[in-house]
Amino acid sequence: MDDSALNAYMQLLQDIIYGTVRRHTFTPVELHLLLDVQGLGLRKTAQNEILRRYMRALQQQSAAGISAPPRLAQFCEKERYRGGLQPVQAHERAPAMITASSG
Repeated sequence: MDDSALNAYMQLLQDIIYGTVRRHTFTPVELHLLLDVQGLGLRKTAQNEILRRYMRALQQQSAAGISAPPRLAQFCEKERYRGGLQPVQAHERAPAMITASSG
């Protein structure tokens, strides 16, 4: 991933954290991010903390020369394994960000 693509990816992460996503077109990697965020089903505060940790990890990997970011789902699995992410009960889950229309 080149610098401009990484910057756009990081900007999308910040937009998700602050609730300011206004774009309508996304790259495949960004779509995976959006789907992973929706699939996590975390409370907003927990989601934002995970996204901030993910951003720090991406910055460290970028500095180390790693080209492609891991999927957020993979990062969360590693965090869960390390004990840094607790499962959320179904009643604590945030509403879905992406909804499919029926019809």
